[in-house]
Amino acid sequence: MRVEQFLITNAAAHGAKTALVTDRKRLRYDELDDLSNRLATALAANGVQRGDRVLVFMDNCWEAAVSIFAVLKAGATFSPINASTKADKLAYVIDDCEAAAILTQAKLMPVVIQARALSDQPLFVASTQAPSSHTPDGAASFEDCLKVAPVPVRHGGIDIDLAMLIYTSGSTGRPKGVMMTHRNIDAAAESITTYL
Repeated sequence: MRVEQFLITNAAAHGAKTALVTDRKRLRYDELDDLSNRLATALAANGVQRGDRVLVFMDNCWEAAVSIFAVLKAGATFSPINASTKADKLAYVIDDCEAAAILTQAKLMPVVIQARALSDQPLFVASTQAPSSHTPDGAASFEDCLKVAPVPVRHGGIDIDLAMLIYTSGSTGRPKGVMMTHRNIDAAAESITTYL
């Protein structure tokens, strides 16, 4: 089963139950499902397709959870990037995985702008910062993306598609991407829940 299907199934069965609790926000399953549908629609409208890589360059926050499910619903692969990552390493990751988009927070936009200047890869950027004269071309407000009317994205993905690409720290050289399919994530999650 594809990872995003777990959210879709739980939203249908337990929509009013709390799915996510952060210091700033609580989201029910139906809210998380709806917001990720909206962001998936915005990603698809900005060229993200099945198999594309999308960087989620954020702290642990509700926007990151919405972003991960949205990327998967768009049929793409998410790559979580530590919020302490510097511009040169971010530029390397952008180029290495040929990222189609990056989802980020306002406070991290200066790093994204520097990384884009170092990278040749054109990419769509959605940030919790409203676009301004300093915002690069191809950037949008994360909040505006969440206002988009959701349209089902028909990507045709399967459970052996790449779901997540995690980069190593690069402490012994250049960071390397570790690939996980939907099946890998499902098996790892089942192993952890069974153990606990």
